Amino acid sequence: MAGAENWRLAHANCGRFRLPLGLLVSCCLAVCELDEFFWLNKQIKGKRFVFYFFWAVKNIFRNKRRAIENILFIACISMMFILDFSFLDGSQRQMEKASRDFSGDIGLNARSSDLNLAEVQRHLSVSPNKNAIEIIISEYSFGNVRVISDEAYLSQSFVKGFSPNNFEQLNKSVEWIAGGAFFTDLNQAVIERSMARELAVSVDDIVTLEFRTPQGAINTTTCKISGVFIGNKYFHLNTLFVSQADAVNLGLVDSSYANHLKIFLRNPDDEVTLRKIVEDDLNPLSHLFYTHVNKWSSNDVFFEEIFQLSSMFFKILITMFSIVLLIVLFLGVQNSFYLSFVARSNEISVLTTFGMPFVKMYLTIFWETILLFSAGLTSGSALAFLIGSLLTGVSLAQLSEEIVVVLGGPKLQFDFLLQSFLWVGLFMFGSGLYASFFSLRKYFKLEVREMTRGI
Repeated sequence: MAGAENWRLAHANCGRFRLPLGLLVSCCLAVCELDEFFWLNKQIKGKRFVFYFFWAVKNIFRNKRRAIENILFIACISMMFILDFSFLDGSQRQMEKASRDFSGDIGLNARSSDLNLAEVQRHLSVSPNKNAIEIIISEYSFGNVRVISDEAYLSQSFVKGFSPNNFEQLNKSVEWIAGGAFFTDLNQAVIERSMARELAVSVDDIVTLEFRTPQGAINTTTCKISGVFIGNKYFHLNTLFVSQADAVNLGLVDSSYANHLKIFLRNPDDEVTLRKIVEDDLNPLSHLFYTHVNKWSSNDVFFEEIFQLSSMFFKILITMFSIVLLIVLFLGVQNSFYLSFVARSNEISVLTTFGMPFVKMYLTIFWETILLFSAGLTSGSALAFLIGSLLTGVSLAQLSEEIVVVLGGPKLQFDFLLQSFLWVGLFMFGSGLYASFFSLRKYFKLEVREMTRGI
């Protein structure tokens, strides 16, 4: 009976719009297929949400192949989105860590080369905030050193006398090519790969250090290269790293232009304790040294400006790539839904003939889009997490020194933050819903309008 009644309605409406006989037959066949549609509508009257949801599920299962293709397409796009943002977040974190390792949470540079910063260490050891301090590292820097090898020389170089704790920090943020930072004999140094290339030296080679004393005399001494590492050229270029004992033994102490102290906190994000140490403990001695707080004055440090420039460049690239991905996503979803509307033209024509408005018809497409994108985003997120976990820790530093500057460290790092997942989901759902809406609107304009004209 329902089929016969629908037949009469279809016949009356088709006559009203003067549709061809072939379309009339198609409409009647579609009405028979839509008996379940009208029955479901009657059974769950008053529960529109459930009705449109279940009808969307039925549409998905009616064309499983298209649904699977859409889910795979959405999964690939979302995977690339998530990997992009997690890679950017990972690089940012590596840059921040490298900056902290290099300068400490609080850095002190002596105003006079005569200042012994060991006194400051003793002062902080009795501070009320001493339990918040993880470690204090002393460092001696010597400039205007000419480094000479058998094949080349560098006229503007530096020597840094490191404590054992300095080398522990160094080992965390670099990748060793040969040798290491373990000193068994006096007069040994480790250098970054780019400097080793300029000097054409390798492990166990001897280099000569030539420097001028405060009295104007030129002194020379030799040391052996005990290790070559891959680091950040803005941190390490043209610098020989030696132990503090070797720095004294090489006779460089008289030519030092600054002494450094790096303070690392147990919780670097504790802003209150950080201010107490700087303002209460160090301020009375501020006439003796310059204070640099990593979190407060990062723009004053050259290598951190390089990091910020690199980060900005990355953000621009990822923004451009994200725009391209959104365009591809929009066109792909729009085309897929439009083709599905063409395949379901009989159904849409009959629903339109029975007076179903565009908004109600879109509710079905709305839930269909939500279901497809939910499945695609879930699959894409899982794939991104799997690929990111496999790639995290992979070293690319062997390819170029510039990669270390870009990545912030010698290895790939992916940080999967909840905020990134939320942004990716928001943009993809918004783009998908608009694409399906635009596709249905386009179909109505082109196809349904032509049918109602009798074409």
